[in-house]
Amino acid sequence: MTKRTSKVFTYHDFDDDVVFTKNQNATIPEGYIWLHQNWFYRVTVTVVYWVAVVVSFVYCRLYLRTSFRNKRCLRTQGKRGAFIYANHTQPLGDALLPMLVTIPRRAYPIAEPANLDIPIVGRLLAMGGALILPAKLSQMIQFQRAHSIIQSLPTCPATA
Repeated sequence: MTKRTSKVFTYHDFDDDVVFTKNQNATIPEGYIWLHQNWFYRVTVTVVYWVAVVVSFVYCRLYLRTSFRNKRCLRTQGKRGAFIYANHTQPLGDALLPMLVTIPRRAYPIAEPANLDIPIVGRLLAMGGALILPAKLSQMIQFQRAHSIIQSLPTCPATA
């Protein structure tokens, strides 16, 4: 068994980012829907989400060998939910880790618009529950509506 080497990143400023995409300055297209209400889409999203949870387990736990400290603290939140801050260190792992941390509940991570341009993963982000940060005031209103709907959802695992 080979031992993996670790990378050490030193941050010099709170705005430093160690992971970049090709189109870092991307914006959300007009008419973007943060939370779909169509029942067929919601069923499809639930299936995609739980497939992504399995992929997340295989990739993050077995390949990247990630582990979590103090995960038991999340159990104390009950039905209230929690805000989890995770440092951005790897392109694919960052998209999958929130799903793994919040099992059996559903994660709704906040993501940058640049992530929508990542091949394959970008299209699956919204289906995975990612809320893309808006750039315009008109989009912020829709973003806040989606956020308030998510807060009112029951916390069962099958919530879409």
